[in-house]
Amino acid sequence: MSIPSNLDAERAFLSCAIQSISILNEAADYASPKLFHHPAHKRIFESALELWKEGKDCDLVTLTDAMSNAGTLELSGGAALLTECFMSPAVTSNWREYLEIPVSYTHLTLPTIYSV
Repeated sequence: MSIPSNLDAERAFLSCAIQSISILNEAADYASPKLFHHPAHKRIFESALELWKEGKDCDLVTLTDAMSNAGTLELSGGAALLTECFMSPAVTSNWREYLEIPVSYTHLTLPTIYSV
């Protein structure tokens, strides 16, 4: 039996977070690498989160560079997979909905995610 997941929702949330790192100002308390089923998505999120914690800008170029320097880019499917996540057809205002999907698969509850 496979673990339920929604890779499209994971990619959509990652796209939003990369395109608007300020989303992590609201999502950081709820979004965790544990929510991501795909190992590459976990690494990408961890890298974006690290840039955010350091107060650095995060976009496709800076994230690719940070992951390359950390040695995690190729482990995460390379620049092609990172670009695929970035280019995911997502609407940044829907980030909460995209995040709620993997949360629902983990059977966690995020009681305040919609109160923001």
